[in-house]
Amino acid sequence: MGQDWPATEHDFDFEFIGLLGLADPVRAEVPAAVAECRAAGIRVVMITGDYPATARAIAHQAGLAGRDGEVLSGDEMDTLHDEALRERMGSVSVCARIAPQQKLRIVQALKARGDIVAMTGDGVNDAPALRAAHVGVAMGGRGTDVARESAAPRCGWPRSTCPGPLACCGSPPAGA
Repeated sequence: MGQDWPATEHDFDFEFIGLLGLADPVRAEVPAAVAECRAAGIRVVMITGDYPATARAIAHQAGLAGRDGEVLSGDEMDTLHDEALRERMGSVSVCARIAPQQKLRIVQALKARGDIVAMTGDGVNDAPALRAAHVGVAMGGRGTDVARESAAPRCGWPRSTCPGPLACCGSPPAGA
């Protein structure tokens, strides 16, 4: 009945027929947007699940880091206690092979440094970090409802420390 399958995938009689490479280039407007952020005093940190070499190349194309720029890997991050991570995040612009729970730790470390943190994301795995950031930004039309709900507009500052005229600080907006 049916075909007899080999015991393991290595027992199949494979024949190499070619190699395919795919590229997902950085959009043309990204380097200018990064430069504009820097000119405005905004530090941009890229957090990705990509491998370090890939992340470094993308960061270079985007204008975030040089070809040999420093990369914090998820494995390295796992060896750092919270204070060491907070210190390290003062100089790192590229984080690679980062798991969802590590994104949250990065946001928390940046906030512990006193940084105002905006986080972008589009998936369920981004939700905890989107929620923890001062500003959460759900990306893309195909982003998940969970990401959009986690990034819903809110003010994270108590009224006594509000950095600006935000009607939502400490109480609902007038007339709501």
